[in-house]
Amino acid sequence: MLCYNCYNKKHCKGIKMKKLFILLLISAISNAATIYIPNLQKESNVNINYNTDVYNNQIKKEIKYSNLFQLYNHNYNYSVDKESGLKESSPNSIYPDFILVGEIIDYSNENLVSNIINTNKSSDVYSINILVSYHLIRTKDNEIVAEFNSYGSGGNALLIDQNSSLTNPNRHNIPLLINKAAISLSNDVLINLNSTKIN
Repeated sequence: MLCYNCYNKKHCKGIKMKKLFILLLISAISNAATIYIPNLQKESNVNINYNTDVYNNQIKKEIKYSNLFQLYNHNYNYSVDKESGLKESSPNSIYPDFILVGEIIDYSNENLVSNIINTNKSSDVYSINILVSYHLIRTKDNEIVAEFNSYGSGGNALLIDQNSSLTNPNRHNIPLLINKAAISLSNDVLINLNSTKIN
């Protein structure tokens, strides 16, 4: 049967194929395991003077678009520990299938200015680097099914006059570099999750 106002069989077949693809995609997403991603923890020696939600938000965004998991948006407060898994605060709450617990184990922001030989210029390089240790925990038995470290970085280089050679972070767009580091980290997390066999 041809679609309304259409007398092109190839066109109709194309529409049907698109509908089938959408249905298959919806089915795949609905059958995907659910994952809960709590706020990043950090080791006591790690010093970050800004909200680290930017990293988790980017990771959630990447996972959502990958269809690897369904994001679990809970309505309860949970106690999360990388050794013991997810503990519910309400006996009637529904667990996600997995939780991804991340702990920042190393963080640095570096600003390096170097004179360029035989010129009156200097290079001004600013970089942000973050290393996070992850545990993927299956909640039905609290088993850690994967452990990995993911790394993210964001950098920027400027050419400045040598008489301005003192380091000055204000010359750089720090929020943009943090966002670059978040994208870099989330890409590495996704690579690690894709290589993990889960049941």
